[in-house]
Amino acid sequence: LRKSLVSMAEVDKFPNGTVKVDRVAKSDPKLSWYPCSRSDVITIDFGTSTLAVAYRVGDGQVKDLPIQRSERNVPSVLIIKPDRKTGLFVTDIGINALEQYSKQMSDISKCVFFNKVKLELQHNQDVNRTSSVKGSDGKKYYLVEVIGLILKNLKEIIERYFETRGGLCKIEEFDWVITVPALWGERARDMMREAAYVAGLCSNIPKWNKLLKLPLQTVETHEPMQVKEFECNPERLSLVFEPEAAATWCKHLTPDSVQDCGETTGLLTTGCFLTVDIGGGTIDVTAHQVERDGRMKVYNLPCGKICGGTTVNQAFRTFLGKEIVHDEAFTKYFSGNDGFMRDAELLGLLDDKFEETKKEFADSSSNDTNYYAVEMPPSFLTIYEDELQTFKQKSIDDGDDVEYDECGGQLCVSERVMQNLFAYCLEEIKQCTDETMDAIGKRVDIIYLVGGFGGCRYIAEHMRLHYHGKVIVIIPVEQELAVVRGACLQHRDGVLREADATYGIGTNVPFDELNHIHRNGEQYIDSDGRRWCANLFQPYIQIHDGLDPDHVYITTFTGSANKTILRVNLYSTLKTTVHYIRDQNGSKPHSLRHLGWLNIEHNVKLADGKDLHWSKRRLEVVLDFSSIEILVHARFVDNGKRVKASADFLSTLKKIENLR
Repeated sequence: LRKSLVSMAEVDKFPNGTVKVDRVAKSDPKLSWYPCSRSDVITIDFGTSTLAVAYRVGDGQVKDLPIQRSERNVPSVLIIKPDRKTGLFVTDIGINALEQYSKQMSDISKCVFFNKVKLELQHNQDVNRTSSVKGSDGKKYYLVEVIGLILKNLKEIIERYFETRGGLCKIEEFDWVITVPALWGERARDMMREAAYVAGLCSNIPKWNKLLKLPLQTVETHEPMQVKEFECNPERLSLVFEPEAAATWCKHLTPDSVQDCGETTGLLTTGCFLTVDIGGGTIDVTAHQVERDGRMKVYNLPCGKICGGTTVNQAFRTFLGKEIVHDEAFTKYFSGNDGFMRDAELLGLLDDKFEETKKEFADSSSNDTNYYAVEMPPSFLTIYEDELQTFKQKSIDDGDDVEYDECGGQLCVSERVMQNLFAYCLEEIKQCTDETMDAIGKRVDIIYLVGGFGGCRYIAEHMRLHYHGKVIVIIPVEQELAVVRGACLQHRDGVLREADATYGIGTNVPFDELNHIHRNGEQYIDSDGRRWCANLFQPYIQIHDGLDPDHVYITTFTGSANKTILRVNLYSTLKTTVHYIRDQNGSKPHSLRHLGWLNIEHNVKLADGKDLHWSKRRLEVVLDFSSIEILVHARFVDNGKRVKASADFLSTLKKIENLR
């Protein structure tokens, strides 16, 4: 019996002597206190170029929520401007913001306009609470506050929508889901969560309006906000990857919900399929399979690149400046006192006029004789009159692929030039899908193209040619809404996935002379004379472990007597042979990555000011690794009282030291 017990104990330990944490079903009675998801959900697709909202009540149908003027997709832009009647500063988003900025108002210099702020999160892997974004005035503003303002405007639009329908649905009864690109790291995802707290998505307390004054203050004039002040009901908010949400929607598609599937009829319900989400700023590719129980399994680490539809717009801008007017930075265009108006006009050219031309080319049949007209801003034609006339004469003499129509105020671009503008983005899409197929090592039967730029038939045709007809390439109907609709379904269904890394903390265990992993240099003796081995890496889950939304992991900590927040360092590694959080030189091993902290707030003081006995300071901590975030909940073991807990990836070491 003794040998049997020893054998069982060894099974529950890792080679370095750390104990494996318990994996428990959420339905287990011991987790009756654990918060459950609500059946009603509102989802936000916060895209680089556009915003979209959907909702679902219980098991009902997924419904799109019109944001402005019955439009379900609106531009992802924000304007802060003075109200002409009151003089107070107000904000607006979407179509309204774009129109107000593009009108060349007399007071446009008093406005601050933000466009495609999400790109800041994609380009900056070291994002933190001090990360900033430039407004149209050239000044820097805190990114979390700008995104928070956009989300706050969206929340107000959603509230008005439900109010106009008799108040049958109350916004406080819903959970929230925000979709994010699959290539985002922990920091960028945490930034989006904190922006949602700032916006008050999970609370009806108007703290936001009290603490953040308009006009928005610049980085130079104030410190970043203490976002923990806004954190409220974190269990009511979740983040999901955009391609995974789209895949959840695609698995429910029927033949009549497809706008383009080449020469193939019918959809596959089994086998492996890819979802290629091509938005304005990013390309995200994931591989999936529907299991026998109907749940969807994610096969791979998402493959993504910062190369969406706006890449084509940027290529046109470069072509226009470099090849047509020979002023790549448009220095001449922006000179003068009306630079704000020029910026608005150029934005209208790229996001409106050229966007129409891009769609016309994408949906037309390829023909070398085709030309596509781009209407130019009048001020552009005036400022670059000499350059355009010179180019016009040269194009007549040389037979160039671009013609200047002076009467119509247009540039007419040939088929070949348009193909060149699309070339880089198209190659990146092919490369992402090829890499995904190589990574999973399975036959792929079908590729779904979703997202705003995923409806491009030019791309679909080239994908079919690339795979020689061996893979079915499908564009769903209203593919631009697949992400936000699928997020509603994924909130209920969840997905099955494998752990992308080994996650754990640093810990101490009783020193074992017979354990060859224990190092004498890490040995210490406590006040009771017990020998311990310090700085061991304690895994919670290991790379490739199966994860599902029905199970969580439970561990315990002892609260500190002299701190109100217990901060536990969180690490990850792609290896299974990491046993210490420090090497023998005292440095963190190169294969171990410090992610952030588990923060557990607790009050261990009694009414008389004395500390709780250590035995009553034990905290039960529940960790959920099944989603794209690490979700943390905690309570005191002794009395069952819940305490605030979270995973923090945005704080810096310096900031943590100041908070201690």
